[in-house]
Amino acid sequence: MGRFYQRHLPHGAPDDSPIFITWNLKGALPQLALDRIHHLREQFNKTKIRPSEIAKRIFRISEEFLDRAQSGPLYLKDPEIALIVVDNLIAGAGKYYDFFAFVIMANHVHVLLRPYIELEKITGGIKKSTARRINSKLNRVGQSFWQDESFDHRPRCETSFRRFLKYIEENPVNAGLCRRPEDWPWSSASMRADWPVGQAYHPIKTPESGRRPDLPLE
Repeated sequence: MGRFYQRHLPHGAPDDSPIFITWNLKGALPQLALDRIHHLREQFNKTKIRPSEIAKRIFRISEEFLDRAQSGPLYLKDPEIALIVVDNLIAGAGKYYDFFAFVIMANHVHVLLRPYIELEKITGGIKKSTARRINSKLNRVGQSFWQDESFDHRPRCETSFRRFLKYIEENPVNAGLCRRPEDWPWSSASMRADWPVGQAYHPIKTPESGRRPDLPLE
């Protein structure tokens, strides 16, 4: 089991097992959600509730608000913006991590991967690279794009791994955005013809390029 470190939430540090990670746009959570999360953090500081249990409760609150959001930053609804994130995630596959699943929602991202390097370097690099490109495209250079904090949870067994993978790919369906996971174009579910479930992604080689463009993590 990896050690735990904490900023606002408890995190599992990298080891040799997969990890489920979520991060959202800066300002995506309304004040009501932030108040509820603040209350849970106070409980964590005053009681002996397990850090993992607090993290799960905070995640459930966040997801409830993020999935039904009709206001706040929703930049990832733009297909061109979503594609920037997709390309960046895929570019790191096999280089910085084994990549098992992802979904890009309007205001947040879920991924399932096995890191080769320190997890903070992976998430920080992805956020930095995508924020720079997206902010340039949106003419908002210098502004915060992603929330600093990320949520992560490490599956403890194959069943848990499959449950997280299913949760990721069914997120758009459960949010009422499409009928089938494969109908959502910014998700690993839409790529399963060339990416078997449960296997790490490998870049698709083409006669013209030999592989997908290798976008830098940082």
